[in-house]
Amino acid sequence: MYYFLVGLIAVSLLLFFIETGYVLKHITNGMHAFLLFYLVSCFVNNAGYLVEMTSKTLEAAYAATRLLYVGKSFIALSLIVLVFYLCHVKYNKLLLTVLFTIQCILLTIIISNPLHGLYYSSIEHVNDGLFPHNVYGHGPVYYIFQILQLIYCLIALAISVRAVKKFKTKEEKRQIIFLVGAPLTSLIGLFFFMIGITNGFDTTNVGICIGSIGMTVTLFKYKLIDAAEMVKSDIIDNFNDGLCVVDSFGDVSYVNKSAENLFPGVSRDKSVFDAIEAAIEDHKPFGKDGRFYKISEKELYQHGIYRGLLYHMDDITEAKLHAAQLEEARDKATAANEAKSMFLSNMSHEIRTPMNAIIGMTNILLRNEKLDTEQQFYLDNIKESGISLLAIINDILDFSKIESGKMELIEGEYEPKAMLDNLDIIFKTRIGDKPLRLVTEIDENLPDVLYGDSLRIKQVLLNIMNNAIKYTDKGFVRFALKVQATVKMECVLQFTIQDTGMGIKEEELPKLFDSFAQMDKVKNHAKEGTGLGLSIAKSFIELMNGRIGVQSEYGKGTTFTVTIPQKIVPKALIPRDALKDRLKDADIDESKFYGKRILLVEDNKVNVTVAKGLFRPLKMEIDVAENGLIATQKAEKNEYDLILMDHMMPVMNGVDAAKIIRAFDDPAHRDVPIIALTANVVLGARDEFMAAGMNDMIGKPMNYADACRTMLKYISA
Repeated sequence: MYYFLVGLIAVSLLLFFIETGYVLKHITNGMHAFLLFYLVSCFVNNAGYLVEMTSKTLEAAYAATRLLYVGKSFIALSLIVLVFYLCHVKYNKLLLTVLFTIQCILLTIIISNPLHGLYYSSIEHVNDGLFPHNVYGHGPVYYIFQILQLIYCLIALAISVRAVKKFKTKEEKRQIIFLVGAPLTSLIGLFFFMIGITNGFDTTNVGICIGSIGMTVTLFKYKLIDAAEMVKSDIIDNFNDGLCVVDSFGDVSYVNKSAENLFPGVSRDKSVFDAIEAAIEDHKPFGKDGRFYKISEKELYQHGIYRGLLYHMDDITEAKLHAAQLEEARDKATAANEAKSMFLSNMSHEIRTPMNAIIGMTNILLRNEKLDTEQQFYLDNIKESGISLLAIINDILDFSKIESGKMELIEGEYEPKAMLDNLDIIFKTRIGDKPLRLVTEIDENLPDVLYGDSLRIKQVLLNIMNNAIKYTDKGFVRFALKVQATVKMECVLQFTIQDTGMGIKEEELPKLFDSFAQMDKVKNHAKEGTGLGLSIAKSFIELMNGRIGVQSEYGKGTTFTVTIPQKIVPKALIPRDALKDRLKDADIDESKFYGKRILLVEDNKVNVTVAKGLFRPLKMEIDVAENGLIATQKAEKNEYDLILMDHMMPVMNGVDAAKIIRAFDDPAHRDVPIIALTANVVLGARDEFMAAGMNDMIGKPMNYADACRTMLKYISA
């Protein structure tokens, strides 16, 4: 008898193994997943019991028992869910989750039983009965566990019996009948085991073995895994979308539950179709009970013969809710973006205003030829620190523009050789006293005039060169420009920047162009920077349809390669003198400003002092207005050659003041050039100034040469 039982359990393991493999190969939906879970649980249960039956010691048998319960804890629960699926019974997912959690807790108690004895109060190994086995004293949790399994099996059995009566086809009935074998035989086995007439043998496992045979028949003969036709009608009946079929005679031949709920009586009263037709003609979603439907009709043909109409009530509730959520999210994103832009505008103004004073007054003091060496040193450091802080502010503003997708190129004609001369001066200044050799190689075939955004190109090159100089303590920094190709008045500029600095670790190269990324923080902790420079440079290059690449060997140096396509402008189209005036940073003809009368509109007294000090060499007559209202009054009474208008001021801001001035009747007062003098340099500020009638803009902190060149455009000689 012992060997027969061992063989039976072994055969069941083989059957469960075959069934599990078959289901695993064909799994396509939730029902299949629970079927797989059920089979695996049965396999683990019987495997544990087989080990327990063949164990010779108490410890080995007890270990096998705990393995057995890993599967046994979930057999009945997975079976009842499987029966729900096959018998088309809806179940509460939350309740299922709670029950699954309870089984997990019970399993934990069983496995940890040696610590508390709540499941088995005592364990004894005996050699009598059908085979040597452990005899257990039962604790309170044991009875809870068994009662739950009994309840699960009874529910599964009841639902299966009910389904047999409900289903119409023989195939459906046979599938359920063979499936019923699992809970029924398990119940019978559990009953015999609990009344104690099996001499220590757990007949529940025999029931599971017999149930596995029924499952095998159901799987292979009655194709449980392929039972699509069995559930098709139920799916259509319970479909969220309403479906209604009218035959060629105008009679309703089919209505599912959703259509009946939407239009009660549609299967009996043809007049209900008036409401359906009206909904179709309105082309608007039809709402009922918190759900929305889009109704459409389709003619049905078979072999070219008209058979009727299909009315489809498409449930668009989720799509409508999703659209509403998207619109709400878009509104929130727009509001957040506007708030960010306003914040950046305000912060730009608040930071640049004191920076204007710091840099401006430093420049004024540096004009003093009587400074001693120490004073000169301190002032140079103040100026350099101010410029560094300003560069950080500009990086953050540029990053914000790029992030919002609002960065734009400002293209125009420029002279690349003049730009490179200017860069060469800046590079040498940056190197200063460092023991570095600057190597410059410029292609002789470089065109005289190009068309592109020279400001962004200059910013990119300065950023990469500044990094090369900053991270190279000795050796050389090489700057090379080669014209790669010239086709149909277009060329590709290839810039190569090479250094003998510390280099970049190979694992850090992929994140080199990430925002706020800083390489080798341990070595570079003393180096200043936001970690935005290369990210911004890459964005600028890509905006210009260019590319950037990098090669580096840690400890030996780095090489950046930048390629940017540019248009070639024939020399005859642009006077060379005009380009020279536009690009050169020196040689301002200050005599052109002598005697000119300007109105400085500025509420900050420190900024007034800075402006007057910076413009002192120009020998202009400067009137001051503390706000926009006073500026309009002075502009109406006096004739000025130019107005420098601050943006944010109390009483009246610069934009409103400019609009009022442009509305004057007298052309002598109305047409005066107005230049915005502002710390607000975020995207859109220039457009706002131009829309108000201003002519140009000078950003704070003011650069003396740039400010002079801008004013010269509008001051007549």
